This record gives sequence, C-alpha cells and structure tokens, in this order.
Amino acid sequence: DGVSVDTYIVGHLGNYAATASAQTGLGYQATHASALGNAQSPEIQSAINYAGLNTKKTHISMGDCPALQAAWQAGGVTGRSCRPNGNFMQMMWLDECVRMVRTSGVAYDLIVRTRPDMGVFQP
Repeated sequence: DGVSVDTYIVGHLGNYAATASAQTGLGYQATHASALGNAQSPEIQSAINYAGLNTKKTHISMGDCPALQAAWQAGGVTGRSCRPNGNFMQMMWLDECVRMVRTSGVAYDLIVRTRPDMGVFQP
C-alpha cells in the first residue's frame, strides 16, 4: 500500500530573523531580497514544490494583523480581534492552517504539524 500525504502551508513573508546578526550575516538581506514580500518568488515557489509535496492549499502573506483578518474574513470566521503579539499570532496562524484542513472536505487519518517557527531558505 502506498501512503498519500497532503500538505497545507501557511507561510509568512518578511524579515523574521530572530537576531540582528542572523539578518545581516552571510548576506541574508541580499540573498533573500527577492523572496521578502513576494509569494511568487522563485525561492518561495521552489520551497513549496520541493520534493514533490502534494500541496493542497497554500496561504502565504505578510503574517501581520491585516493579513490574518483578511484570512478570517475569507474563511467566514467572525467574532475575533487581532493583537500584534508574537504568541497570539503564532497560534492564530496555526488555527488558520487547521481551519484549512478541516474545511478541505477530506477526512484524514493523521495530521502532523511542523514547528511554526521554521524558515525555509533553500531546498
């Protein structure tokens, strides 16, 4: 029996390196400048399509409150207010990804969540 895997990706564009040295070290800004703020950049598209992932749905945004509120509106989510707090945003974007899975119409046997604070710089 073959195993089928679907991926749902919620990604954020922008400069989210944790430290100043990470942002400037090894030409960070120059190397990734075309990906910052550009969901259609070759870097982002390469990461999404890497290793033949069967990506069912991808939501890539700036990851800020306006983007989260737009995702809520598009998904029919009401009664929420956004707070620009890192912990809150991390959980709300995780919730958005789970909402994408639950509204997909597919009944999955297993759902695996990766760390929400990882970055893909090169496949």
